[in-house]
Amino acid sequence: MSTFTDEGFLSTSMDEWSRECVGRYSEWFALCKELNRYCVQLLPKLAHKNRQELLAVALFIRLLSLFESSIILTERCMVNETKVQLRAMMEALFTLRAITIDKTMAERYYDNNILQKLDTLSRYKRYSSGPLLKGLDLDKRIEELDRMKRQKGIRRLTTETLAQKAGLSDFYVSAYPVLSWTTHSSVIDIGQYIRGKSDEEIEEVSWHPQMEGIDNLLLTAMECAIIGLRSVNELFILGAAGEIGEYSQRYHKLAEKLTTNEID
Repeated sequence: MSTFTDEGFLSTSMDEWSRECVGRYSEWFALCKELNRYCVQLLPKLAHKNRQELLAVALFIRLLSLFESSIILTERCMVNETKVQLRAMMEALFTLRAITIDKTMAERYYDNNILQKLDTLSRYKRYSSGPLLKGLDLDKRIEELDRMKRQKGIRRLTTETLAQKAGLSDFYVSAYPVLSWTTHSSVIDIGQYIRGKSDEEIEEVSWHPQMEGIDNLLLTAMECAIIGLRSVNELFILGAAGEIGEYSQRYHKLAEKLTTNEID
């Protein structure tokens, strides 16, 4: 058996950590996996007829795959890596919720791909010293994209705007920035690996599996999944409000237990 010191999270010793983690948070994992199964089985019912619905299906799939990856990573006691997935999950949720509420947001979201391409190619032209992209007339493509931008009157669609439209600004100003610290490897976040009295007096640099706070991460993942599920249910009229309400109630019961434990 290899140890964490030998191979990190790829070590065979992680199997024991995973068993202990799943046992410790068994109710959370059980509910997450049950909710995931329900969502997966709903996918064939999401028959799309227009761009709004097509984008909603794609975003729901992305949300669902990120939900699943969060479960996998928490089982492996990879707390920080789960936070990165949860930030991406929130971004998918903001967009999904916004476009299911307002069809015009779906068109704005779709058109913003032109700005993303324009920005990418413009930066490439400005900063790259390597050869131009094979088979691409860079100047011509940038000019074409810029013309499309002006003709369509495309305005940049930010994560903040999507969160506001989705009615999820509370997420955007609370959990989202904290998760962003981890995603961007900010000093606030990476300091967890270092122990010492000051920058000049480092006592230890450590890295190890983490089991504390797994329930909080699964709580966030499940809440995002439930809101996403509610969004597609409303758009596609799936008649799943009863089942969603039941999952929501069970989720809130676990959340209340978590709050009680923290107070204790």
